[in-house]
Amino acid sequence: MLSSTSSSRARAPRDNSLRVLLASLLICAGILLLVEVKLRMAGDIPTVHDSLELWSVQRSLASSLGDRALIIVGASRTLVGIDLETLKQETGLEPVQLSVDGSGFIPVLEDLAIDPRVTGTVLVSATAGNIVSEDAKDRAWEWVAAYNGKYRGLFSPTLEARIRSYLSEHLSFYASQIPPPLLLELLFRDKRVDINYITRRNRQTDADYSMVKMPVYYMERVLRHLGKEAGSPGLRNMQEFNTYMEDEIRKLPMGSTAEFLEGLRRLILLTDAIHAHGGKVIYLRMPTDKHIRIIDEKRYPRRLFWDRLTTIPYASTINSRDYPGLQFMDLPDGSHIDIHDKTRFTRNLAGILIKQGMVRPTGMP
Repeated sequence: MLSSTSSSRARAPRDNSLRVLLASLLICAGILLLVEVKLRMAGDIPTVHDSLELWSVQRSLASSLGDRALIIVGASRTLVGIDLETLKQETGLEPVQLSVDGSGFIPVLEDLAIDPRVTGTVLVSATAGNIVSEDAKDRAWEWVAAYNGKYRGLFSPTLEARIRSYLSEHLSFYASQIPPPLLLELLFRDKRVDINYITRRNRQTDADYSMVKMPVYYMERVLRHLGKEAGSPGLRNMQEFNTYMEDEIRKLPMGSTAEFLEGLRRLILLTDAIHAHGGKVIYLRMPTDKHIRIIDEKRYPRRLFWDRLTTIPYASTINSRDYPGLQFMDLPDGSHIDIHDKTRFTRNLAGILIKQGMVRPTGMP
């Protein structure tokens, strides 16, 4: 009897400790749930932080999917302008997003060209400007070098990136990069946060330009494209801005055709290498609008620059200006497609790819 009583007394503290632990976990879970609900009500939407590790996950897919891969290479225009799920539904292929915001496409295309496992279709968002100029220090060069030197073939880093991106895509509290003072205001006061860019774990980014202050956002985008520092130069309204831009565009010199032809020769070699191991390359000119388009046309007249891409052996080209289905929308900042237009744009783009025989939908002979 003593032994039985002692055993019961020994179990009691352990049972109490277990109850306390379970109660603590339930309380923590309840608090996190309340915080999550409050953040959602305040307009905070879960978004994934784009990173080298996340890009590396997609880069590995580009090699492992074989001819089922539809690999997208470019910068922010393809990140926000192409809906990956729509592209998959329309073509039956597996989209892989390898665009790098604010970077040139050359280093990524070069990395795909030297990889014999890349046998899918490579859709390259190209402009004359990023063929002529090349920044050896941009993020694309850094990510390609880091992937090949550190992450290629490794399982653990990509697994960690997949787990983090999954949590970030579904939990505002986990994904939130809101500063603590603003976070407290969102939780305890009636305040909202407006999110302009939402990134998914497949690296697709949705841009909602109704969330930004226009026309200031547009003017700053144009000035950066022109090569000016951020901040309008004392301009009070769009009329003054348009007058200023007319004068600035008038003074713009044309880009170097010699540098463009040198870049074109490089593209020929890269395209030939991808073709040699069974891949396809399509060069796409994404739509632009307003002053962004005017600036590009002044710097790089189409007949002297873009049209020469049609001479690249084994490559196909699509210039959005030739297709009404790719020019139907207004680009709020002159450079990027709004979330409300991207599904239709992507569906139209897929239709062109199929109609022109550039891709063959799954199941077709």
